Amino acid sequence: MHKVSYDLIILSAGRGKRLGGRNKGLLRINGKSFIENELDIISQTAKPANIVITYHPSALRKLKKTLAGHPLYPKISFVKGGEERVFSVNNALCFLKESDSELVMIHDAARPNISPELIKRGIRTALKYGSAIPALPLTDTIKQVKKGRILKTVPRDEIYYVQTPQVFNKKLIFYAYSKWSEQKNSFVPTDDASLLEHIGISPVITEGDRRNIKITYREDMYMLRDNKSFRTGFGYDIHRIKRGGRLFLGGVCIDETRSAVAHSDGDVLIHAICDALLGACGLRDIGYYFPNSDDRYRGISSLKILEKTYSLISEKGFRVVNIDSTVILQSPKIGKHVNEMKKNIATVLNIAESDVGIKATTPEKTGEAGSGRAFCAYCTVLLCG
Repeated sequence: MHKVSYDLIILSAGRGKRLGGRNKGLLRINGKSFIENELDIISQTAKPANIVITYHPSALRKLKKTLAGHPLYPKISFVKGGEERVFSVNNALCFLKESDSELVMIHDAARPNISPELIKRGIRTALKYGSAIPALPLTDTIKQVKKGRILKTVPRDEIYYVQTPQVFNKKLIFYAYSKWSEQKNSFVPTDDASLLEHIGISPVITEGDRRNIKITYREDMYMLRDNKSFRTGFGYDIHRIKRGGRLFLGGVCIDETRSAVAHSDGDVLIHAICDALLGACGLRDIGYYFPNSDDRYRGISSLKILEKTYSLISEKGFRVVNIDSTVILQSPKIGKHVNEMKKNIATVLNIAESDVGIKATTPEKTGEAGSGRAFCAYCTVLLCG
């Protein structure tokens, strides 16, 4: 491959609102952050001369700490991002103004599954034509919709969806952004190719990669790896029961005369599920992430803890396949509440209610649970990553 000098811009200034406020560049794949993984793959082809990572102030400290040990860290500069993608890119290009590199590669941190072949195609095409936009033809039927009704079917023969990294001749992309800055109009491009189109230049596409997905929602995480791995987890929890208050199980109040002795609401079923999920991912136990010494969790609904646990396993790239659980409780009978429990759990974990198994048995008046002084739950889970 032709030896080329290029600068790399990785955009990581978003706040990940649709991902629970997480910086996407810091999410993990194969034991590394997205950005570390991207740097590893990009450098397999040709090491960039300069690397600029745009950031949101809330994530800068963690970005630096995460990347500090990477071999390419000495080449990295951090530049504050803007409210929109286009402003982040513009800030990065201004920082690179004095660079004498031939090309500029612009990549979204939210796409960690890039490949060396994708990088090579981009560089080759940009060297020849001045631009390289990875794109793939649509396979789904496209409809134009207004107010919930289909107006017409849109021919898809000439419709593609685009990806990053997008690669440009440095002079060309600088010219495009300078023209946009001068115009000061309301046009806000959603990618760099659309900025070229806006000033009358037709970018050249190159073959994209269907594995190069963009992580937008936490459910997207499980699609990252080609070879899915499965993990099982086991969880157990027990709490004493006292008179007064409300007793919760599966997010449902099953008794209004008693309550669990606990820092949170003491929902043993939810706690057992959380421990099983965490264990399947090789993470610590529920007490580590939600300690009873933290007042933030005093009296908290365990469904909130389940939501936070689900976020932790999603960051690891796993999704829930199914859950099986058994509750040990002398009284009351919980049969009439099981469907509501299944619905609560399935909603948080984004699975079907049929994927949640909840069984109950009495301890035949033996032990603490049999005397009504405690209740407990066992749980197994299957995850796919």
